[in-house]
Amino acid sequence: MGHRTSLPHHTHQHALRTAVSLLLLAALAACGAGALPEIASRLELQAPPQLDDGWRVSALSAEGIDATAIARLEERIEEGAFNDIHSCLIVKNGALVYEQYFGGIRRETLHRLYSVTKSVTSALIGIAIDQGYIGSVDQPVISYFAEYMDEDWDPRKNVITLQHLLCMTSGLQYDENSYAYSDPRNSHTQMTASRDWMAWALAQPLVAEPGTRFIYSTANSHLFSGIIHRTSGLYANQFAEEYLFGPLGITDYFWTIGDGYPATGGSFGGLKLRPRDMAKFGYVYLNGGRWKGVQIVPEDWVTESLMPRIQAWGAACYGYQWWIQHDRVSGDEFEWFSARGYGGQYIALFPSLDMVVVLTCGNEQTPAQEEDVILAIAGAALTGKTRIDLSRCSLTDISAWCTGD
Repeated sequence: MGHRTSLPHHTHQHALRTAVSLLLLAALAACGAGALPEIASRLELQAPPQLDDGWRVSALSAEGIDATAIARLEERIEEGAFNDIHSCLIVKNGALVYEQYFGGIRRETLHRLYSVTKSVTSALIGIAIDQGYIGSVDQPVISYFAEYMDEDWDPRKNVITLQHLLCMTSGLQYDENSYAYSDPRNSHTQMTASRDWMAWALAQPLVAEPGTRFIYSTANSHLFSGIIHRTSGLYANQFAEEYLFGPLGITDYFWTIGDGYPATGGSFGGLKLRPRDMAKFGYVYLNGGRWKGVQIVPEDWVTESLMPRIQAWGAACYGYQWWIQHDRVSGDEFEWFSARGYGGQYIALFPSLDMVVVLTCGNEQTPAQEEDVILAIAGAALTGKTRIDLSRCSLTDISAWCTGD
């Protein structure tokens, strides 16, 4: 069982490769290869099915997305160009405009989110603060776990706050990326083999001053399930059902509560949702915490969560259990945010495009290429408004244009 998030790769070469590939995708789309005309024609006019789940539906073109570019992308997904993609959904201007499932996956399938769960848990912490269960993000973590302060307790840990856990800056030692999950040196393997996961998490040595260094830690996120349980008396799934899933009309989900002793809920990665419901959660964050005019997540919490707090991996920053990146597509540079999980699970937010993209994948054992898909969709949203004629552009011209040279 793995919960490792995919490492973002945003070197200059990668950004250039992605931008060029997106432009070439658009050029190939204009050529009408394979079944492209048939797919494009369907996508131009056909919206996802209207179901009784709260979503307004619309067609890609009606909301300013280049249906031909999405058709080409769909064709490449079907060909396996991005490994094992299970579903792809797009929400634009508040409407579900694209919904496709691959490899036998169905709309009703509950998909394991792995570390996307961390972002959902972050929302629960914001709600718990708003409801008065938790004082603030400045609350010392140890104030919830006083029984773990034995004679070996390092008093320097007393300054670790909830905000440090949210930003992965607790300074506590953790490494789940250097070793396989079958290797006993893997921190996740060590934690899950322990009798009390919270005790294990808090017992880790301090390797950096809290607030100064990004150390991605599933153990940090697991502590939130204990905090929610100790302050509200509810397991993470019960708290979510009352304050998040219920108001969003999410009735079909699975969230393990058996992880860690004492069992308090798998707040680090134990959640399964349907992709349409993943999109709801993403849209709530895109829409200032609101769904159908009702404030679900406090608006100030959404703002605080999506604020860059610490430099993370590559060029990515980290907020309150959300990834924050900048990329350049079709000549436009924009900021985007993502909840992401091991194997290629994504809820991506593009505020400047008023768009949410959901991907679920089975890429636990294959290289991650999901960001190429997500940025291709961003490119389609841009070119849908302003078509770009690439038929007269050479690859050198495109490369120079992408880099601004």
